[in-house]
Amino acid sequence: MAEIVYSTLQKFGVTPRMIGCFVLDNAYNNDTTTRALASKMGFNAALRRLRCGPHTLNLISQRIIGDICKDPNAYGNDAGEAVEVAKE
Repeated sequence: MAEIVYSTLQKFGVTPRMIGCFVLDNAYNNDTTTRALASKMGFNAALRRLRCGPHTLNLISQRIIGDICKDPNAYGNDAGEAVEVAKE
């Protein structure tokens, strides 16, 4: 994924100074991609990687409702996603 993004940025003449932040969903492969781009382009990945706010709020809601109802499936979404957020 990083190679494709990098080649696209190169094609359009995008430099690290032109990049603000990468706003991506919370998948781990997006962390990997941002780190790979940072390595190639010379910027700090941790300062340029933003997470998807609505997705994070959804996962927090799942956890709260699951705890209140004592049923991890009460929210109707995949309970495994809440585990991912807890790890992060």
